[in-house]
Amino acid sequence: MEASAEAYEQYKKKKALKAAKVDESVAAEEYKKALQGLKPVAGSKDRMVGVMHLKEIGQYYEGEFIDGDLDGHGTMKLGKGKNPNVYVGNFKEGRPHGEGRMEYIEKGVVYVGNWEHGERHGYGHLTTKKGSVYAGTYEHNNLVEGRIITPKGLIFEGTVENFMPVKG
Repeated sequence: MEASAEAYEQYKKKKALKAAKVDESVAAEEYKKALQGLKPVAGSKDRMVGVMHLKEIGQYYEGEFIDGDLDGHGTMKLGKGKNPNVYVGNFKEGRPHGEGRMEYIEKGVVYVGNWEHGERHGYGHLTTKKGSVYAGTYEHNNLVEGRIITPKGLIFEGTVENFMPVKG
């Protein structure tokens, strides 16, 4: 696959290596090996399917790729510990985009809804470990308009800032 070097450069730009503080040469080799294992999707010139396990940065992905980038439907596990975050849904250019479900295992939080460029954006529903529910319109990971339901059953509907009621 000739696009592997180019795809790896795109991948690096997404902060994964920098944030994980790993040796780029080791991660690059893992990435190149993972790309070699992808299989073409019948009837498509650029779509591939397969598994990518990058132990160096704690990422596991199974799903669709375009030009070596996560694109289409897939499942991603992020984190090196026993409890990685798990995202199942659509990807575009390596990030959650479209409909998906993210489970933040350590925090006990689950978000189901729309994503845009890796951020919660559009309609979504977030539930916390303690039972609070934040449902409504999200912009850049923040609930801006919707409904908050507390574990004690209190309900707020209206404008929200920093996950706190503002007007309603």
